[in-house]
Amino acid sequence: MRWLKLHDLMVCKEVLEAAPFPYRMNSRERGNCWEEIAKTLRNVPFPKFRVSKRSVRCRFAFLQVKYRNHHKENQQSFAWHRWSNRKYSI
Repeated sequence: MRWLKLHDLMVCKEVLEAAPFPYRMNSRERGNCWEEIAKTLRNVPFPKFRVSKRSVRCRFAFLQVKYRNHHKENQQSFAWHRWSNRKYSI
């Protein structure tokens, strides 16, 4: 399946709604949450999804890493921009 931005947005919305994170990792309850997310996404008429619970979990993990890296870059560039624009008086 080719992931588009619309797919990513739908995955994030469903993960927020289902909230699998209060459950322990590798627990049956958490697995059921991911299965429900995948089932819900497969029933969406547009955009069409062909996903399993593992593919949804992996894609969401990828999006988390992508967001963290982007956020880190922006914070570093902002700090550099603030430092380089200081006006020093002698």
